[in-house]
Amino acid sequence: MTTTEFEALLTRYENGACTPEERLQLERWLDSRNQQTSAFASEAERATVEKLLLQRIRQSPGVRTARTVSLWTAWRVAASLLLLIAAGYGVWHFYGDRAEAESTLTRASKPGEIEKVMLADGTLVWLKPGSRLTYPNHFAGNTREVTLEGEALFEVAKDAAHPFLIHCGDLTTAVLGTSFNIRSTPEHTEVYVLTGKVSVTSRQTRENVELLPRESAVYAHAARQLQKIGKQQEKQAEVYTKGTEYSMVFENITISEIARRIEGKFDLTVTLQGPLENCRITADFTDQSLANTLEVIAETVNATYTIEENAVVLKGTGCQ
Repeated sequence: MTTTEFEALLTRYENGACTPEERLQLERWLDSRNQQTSAFASEAERATVEKLLLQRIRQSPGVRTARTVSLWTAWRVAASLLLLIAAGYGVWHFYGDRAEAESTLTRASKPGEIEKVMLADGTLVWLKPGSRLTYPNHFAGNTREVTLEGEALFEVAKDAAHPFLIHCGDLTTAVLGTSFNIRSTPEHTEVYVLTGKVSVTSRQTRENVELLPRESAVYAHAARQLQKIGKQQEKQAEVYTKGTEYSMVFENITISEIARRIEGKFDLTVTLQGPLENCRITADFTDQSLANTLEVIAETVNATYTIEENAVVLKGTGCQ
């Protein structure tokens, strides 16, 4: 971003003429006091922006309108940001990168069809018929947050430092890495846990319950009541996973067949190098990441693997 472009943006901000996207990006940029990289390409650029901000504040001394207060707040925050300056990143690049990272996408499944969505962190979402998922292009910040309308089966990628939050109706479901099903109707919202531990909170009443595998919680919208239901029969899980590629249980299955299943679930190609096709293994890779799945296979058949973009190569000398 050039100084002229930055000045024009400040003018729009001061006059209340920014678009919502411009206002959000500028305020977030000014409030990036904890960023480890500089928002300026050089010391000269830093000095120019500092001078520009000071000039704007001094142009209206004694005027305490909402716009002046807003600009003064912006300058106060910007001043703290200037303490973190280091060469390497320009304002425009910072602005653009944040905009790209925080842009949202929406996927909607058609009636009668289940659609698979793979998020940027590796989380798999099986969007049930007639449902809608809103999610960021890239996750940024301390949490990973999405919004669901309808029903979906989640296989959340494990990341203890960044909890995964699903907003659905009046409920917020929080996890670190697990699998569960959420179903919302006009009458109620239900969360059923397949693996791991899940925390469910009502945004209306602040009630909270924690669920373990085969447990569920049901929230009645009209009554605003959250109820925990104890363990259910094992076969109940089949109701929620039907029509998906969630189950990855293999009983004496050849590596070539497992490779085809991996391709279908993770949307990539798997190439076998060496006499591996007829090797057979018994394993349960359900709710496992691609890396964990390949690690176990490689160790079992004495092989190595590489992952490059959407291609996996599994190489070995054969079964022992």
